[in-house]
Amino acid sequence: MLNSQCGTSDCATGSPQEKWLRKDLADHPARCKLAYWHAPPFSSGIDADEPRTLPLYQELDGADVDVLLTGHQHHYERFIAQDADADSKPGEGIREFIVGTGGVWTDPVRVPPLPNSQMLFTDTFGVLKMELYPGWYTWQFIPVPGKPLSDWGSDNCRNKEDPD
Repeated sequence: MLNSQCGTSDCATGSPQEKWLRKDLADHPARCKLAYWHAPPFSSGIDADEPRTLPLYQELDGADVDVLLTGHQHHYERFIAQDADADSKPGEGIREFIVGTGGVWTDPVRVPPLPNSQMLFTDTFGVLKMELYPGWYTWQFIPVPGKPLSDWGSDNCRNKEDPD
């Protein structure tokens, strides 16, 4: 769990949080890795991305983190794996999920959505179920009763070597 409320330098390269993250990732290798924070670095929501989190995103990407869970925006969005420059990197980048579907309201989104957005709903509340295994992970968006929209899938983890 990281703090994405960056202010002017809390997420910058060399900040205490970024240094802690680098050390923590080095000290705790794993085959399948997930991180989460509040404000998304990429979002199809209008004026919604938080580019100040990109140094943290770069650190996660360099450590082969597989998934980033975010919220803040009141919609559901799943991106293809991508790097900090928003270049599509299937099998190499980080797959970001925005799960701001707790039921308060929904936010407007860009039309069309960002290029690497694979799934986007703005009118369905629900939860995301994630399961991480040694070499792969699954996701399932579970909508509130009566809503047909759902999203599910699986992907391989980036780190193929056993860290033990």
